[in-house]
Amino acid sequence: MKNKVLLEEGSYLKSDLFVDSVNERTPEVFGILYSLYSAQLILFSSKYLVNKCDAEDLIQDVFIEFWQRKSKFSHIAQVKSYLYKATKSHTLNFIKREKKMVYNISFLEYEQADDKPNNFFDLHHELCLLFDSSLMELPRECKRIMRYIIKGLNSFEIAKKLNTAPSTVRAQKRRGLSLIKEICFRSRRCKELINS
Repeated sequence: MKNKVLLEEGSYLKSDLFVDSVNERTPEVFGILYSLYSAQLILFSSKYLVNKCDAEDLIQDVFIEFWQRKSKFSHIAQVKSYLYKATKSHTLNFIKREKKMVYNISFLEYEQADDKPNNFFDLHHELCLLFDSSLMELPRECKRIMRYIIKGLNSFEIAKKLNTAPSTVRAQKRRGLSLIKEICFRSRRCKELINS
């Protein structure tokens, strides 16, 4: 009942009292925020996703993460902006994961095809070994981040695990990829694979 009263009083939503309640993460405010913004955010996310159910699940994750992060806001526009940015980020990450999954399915189909080259598995194995050995040569922190990336984690997830900034993770990722290319291309085995 309290939620309904709060929703009907538009002026309350714009007041400092409401924002204070958001900052304190009171249960009543969670319900109000969800009922105010979830439909808009689902619609926003659905523009990029094929399945509306995926968008609904994603928005639930956005709200849970919002609630757990304990970020402080000075006005309601910041809350709304945060929710939209988080929705965009979660949606793009979901799409990346889906593409990765589709790529993996395509690879499996290719693996089972009859018309692939005879040395396909040998070449794939050699490239994996080359990548792994290059990874071992990276500086410690860079190697650690690259291992998380290989597992499919995004910059935000890695930053959370390592208690660092996402920009630091992205910088280490760029550095790691650059070093791996460098290490691979100067290796004798890579030159042999390219020339074979």
